[in-house]
Amino acid sequence: MQKVYIRKLNSHELGYRGGEAKKAGRYILVSKKCVAYFPPLSEHIKNDHVFISIIPPNSNKSILTNFVYHNSKIIEKKVGGRDEFRIYLNKENDPERNFFEPNDIVIFHRLESRRPNDQEYIYRVYYFPVRNVGEHYKKLEKILASGIVSNSHAIVPVSSIPFVGLNLSPPSIIVVPQEVTEEAFKDPIIEKTLDMDIFCGIAKNNSFREIITFFYSYQCAITRTSIRHGELLNVEAAHIIPRADKGGNNPTNGIALNRDLHWAFDKGFFVIDTDYKVLVHPKAIHLTPLKSIAKKTIFLPQDKRAWPSKDCLEWRKKKFYGFFLKY
Repeated sequence: MQKVYIRKLNSHELGYRGGEAKKAGRYILVSKKCVAYFPPLSEHIKNDHVFISIIPPNSNKSILTNFVYHNSKIIEKKVGGRDEFRIYLNKENDPERNFFEPNDIVIFHRLESRRPNDQEYIYRVYYFPVRNVGEHYKKLEKILASGIVSNSHAIVPVSSIPFVGLNLSPPSIIVVPQEVTEEAFKDPIIEKTLDMDIFCGIAKNNSFREIITFFYSYQCAITRTSIRHGELLNVEAAHIIPRADKGGNNPTNGIALNRDLHWAFDKGFFVIDTDYKVLVHPKAIHLTPLKSIAKKTIFLPQDKRAWPSKDCLEWRKKKFYGFFLKY
């Protein structure tokens, strides 16, 4: 059964202080009773986060947005610490920092990506402003007042809101705001802990893919080509130090490769040397697709901060070069 998350916004989360706007950062607080509607985050990683795709009501683009579990109360046993989930607004989904106002009602509708074998969710947001209170706004207030969760949060079946014309088509355009790229560089290169029971690998990998392919202009770093149609893209994000070896999602631990080369990279047919040239294994150089890329200098992101870490590349060379020979 498809469901939606209904949220009535308050002044504090929208940055109002003393009745004045733009006095603090803006976010949407997600009730802990409703947080399962979004990708899971870990209690064991301080301020764990993931970038989720949100289609705001003022755009038809899918905008990467930071979803964070502020958990200092849990991790640090901090008196007065936080234990809350936030969806942060950014310059793409809230350009002037005034789009949403206190007591506006928003509806999050979770859509599945149309990418083959992809379990990513995209969230389309519908907007019912308090300044235009009408029949639909009042119906949503009644749903919230019914006590399903609280008077400002509710998870209800889609059938409960027949008056909302739901758009089921995810957009093909993905926007990566500057705030998101800045947050990505704060991610670790090596994870200190990796509890696979609670770690949301799918959501994290999708988030990593969007960041890496963005930095590489949606092209393979070796061939500098891609095949793209709408949401379909044959370029993937390869971890240099794999997740299984506690490799983190910092952009410097990633590289964009087409699907064939990603597979060959994972199997150690080639590595990227610290001079950013392709080093094909001697026992694989006879393979035509690999012979053509040997000694090729890879295409690097315009943002030098996203260039592959030489330490990660050296680690990869020691651990994976020639791995295919074990088969």
